[in-house]
Amino acid sequence: MKKNKYIESTLSKDENILAVAELPWISYITPAAIFLFAFIALFSSFALFIIIGAIGLLVLMRLLAVEMVCTNKRVILKKGFLLPHTEEIRIEKIEFVSMGGDMGDCGTLIFGGTGATKVIFNVKNPKQTKVEFEEVIERLHRKK
Repeated sequence: MKKNKYIESTLSKDENILAVAELPWISYITPAAIFLFAFIALFSSFALFIIIGAIGLLVLMRLLAVEMVCTNKRVILKKGFLLPHTEEIRIEKIEFVSMGGDMGDCGTLIFGGTGATKVIFNVKNPKQTKVEFEEVIERLHRKK
C-alpha cells in the first residue's frame, strides 16, 4: 500500500509533499492487544475469535489510513479509510508549531494558526519531525 496516496490525489497542480510524519510505535499497541485477546479467545470460541479479530483488523486499518504531510502550501492530516476526514492549515496561516507529550520516540505536534485553527499530529520522533516541518514552513514563509 502506497503511503500518502489519498493526499497525493488531492494536491493542486503546483503543490508538492516536502515532509512526511509517521505514527509512533505506541499507536499499534491497541490492535496488538486486541489480536492477542482474539488469539486467547480462539481456545474458547471460534465465533468470538472472529469477532474480536475483526475488531482488531478495523482498528489496525484505521491506523494504517492516517496520513500526515507538509506540502509547499499546507499542513495536512488525513484520517479514515472508508470516509476520509482531513484537517489542514495553510502554510501562511501557521503562527506556531509546538510539541507536547514527548516520550522519547513518540509525542504530539500542534500546528496553530490564525484564529482557533489547529492541526494535531501524534508522531514518531516528535523533535526531529518538528524540526523538519519548521524548516519547510520557515523556508516557505521567507519566499513570500
